[in-house]
Amino acid sequence: MPVSASVRASLERAASQLPAATLKKLFHTAGCEIGGKDGPQSSGLLDLLSASTSPEQKLVLKEAYAAACILVADMAKQNLSEESNRRLLHEFHFQENLLGDICDILRETIPPVQALASVSGLRLDRVIDVSWRLDYCLRSNTFGTIHEPLYFVVLTTQRAANGTVGYVRFTCTVAQLDELVFKLQEALEQVGMVFRAIQDENKL
Repeated sequence: MPVSASVRASLERAASQLPAATLKKLFHTAGCEIGGKDGPQSSGLLDLLSASTSPEQKLVLKEAYAAACILVADMAKQNLSEESNRRLLHEFHFQENLLGDICDILRETIPPVQALASVSGLRLDRVIDVSWRLDYCLRSNTFGTIHEPLYFVVLTTQRAANGTVGYVRFTCTVAQLDELVFKLQEALEQVGMVFRAIQDENKL
């Protein structure tokens, strides 16, 4: 599987400079973040950075995290066999005793990535319009007396496969909408980190 020079260089530096435990957590976190899978070890890049001992190690870790996200996504897209994944990791000079552990992590984290809208084809539906209405809800058949504002949101989507237009409707409180916006901002930051790593690894 072709790998960009920046991704290869970042992973080779990580293999030579980061402890084994950090490398395992790095791949687990990258896979969980991309696949949207929460777990006890999926605590994000900030927790990994907080355990770093020096600015140099933090830089290596940031570069490696972006590279690992790209690598896991590519592995999921290509639907490589476990043996192919192992050979690829071996090319990055990961220690032999680590390869099995990382492959076990990939076996667990890659399927959720592939399940996200058939990532192997990258045929994701698009949100083409958003409409919303803010009402003050006094009472609900389900929840009884409410007395709080509620957002009624409609997302207009377009299927990548055939262009069919669909709608996703939901209601949420102000607090829930704030949380949704925050999660979207987090996702944008993660995507931005990956693209910056591709364009200029020194910016990380």
